[in-house]
Amino acid sequence: MGINIKNIDMRTKNIAVYLTTVIFMLSFFSCKEDGTSGDSNTGNTENTDGTDNKKPEMNVICIWNAVSLKKEANEKGKYITTMYLGEVGKTYGETISDSSTSKPKEYIKIVLADGTEGWIQKNLVAVDSKSYAVKSRTKLYQRPDILSSTKKEFDFMQFVIVTETQEEWVKVKGKKTEDTWFTEGWVKLENLTENEIDVTVAALTERAAGETDLTKKLNALNEILGNADLESSIFIDRVREMVSEITGEGDYEEYGD
Repeated sequence: MGINIKNIDMRTKNIAVYLTTVIFMLSFFSCKEDGTSGDSNTGNTENTDGTDNKKPEMNVICIWNAVSLKKEANEKGKYITTMYLGEVGKTYGETISDSSTSKPKEYIKIVLADGTEGWIQKNLVAVDSKSYAVKSRTKLYQRPDILSSTKKEFDFMQFVIVTETQEEWVKVKGKKTEDTWFTEGWVKLENLTENEIDVTVAALTERAAGETDLTKKLNALNEILGNADLESSIFIDRVREMVSEITGEGDYEEYGD
């Protein structure tokens, strides 16, 4: 009896197809078991340890006197509320660039302490930073080196945020009332205080100093003095002096020397 070569070839091909299919299925289910697949989308998916891949939560500090929180990330976005200097919120770092104006602006999504969520202009807040206040007038340096001094200074009770730390030096950013934009530089950490009450008084006083209406400014300063929770601040006497300067009652001295 002769051998049918054609039938053998067909059987060989069928076996090859079957083995290829089996290998593919085994590979597919193996990928499923270890949590991987051919899908390159690695958004906020859950990992095998029960965690997810979304960006970590970071704090965000308002460094401008008052900034609008908006429903949409653009110039014409619906107003929700106002975030004030020194106020702290949270963010996952989600940003959107608005190119609808002649000068594009970047917005960042944040959540305030009461859960209010919205978009805020990114260059008016500090992400992943910490609030401080200047406890003695200090010169700013270009680098963390005493030989790199500048002509710029931060005054007593200036609200600042720290963005970098290097041994006894810190890089700070703040805006003096009379300036139109922020100033940055390095200072010695010993010239700053991170005490919550002191930082709060510094921020509230800076807000008050930004008032152009004298009556509103005086009322804001008196509100600080009338808050029993703030009376332990090292800055409280300076606030009293500022009230005296406005009302013309009593003498005042130079602070921060």
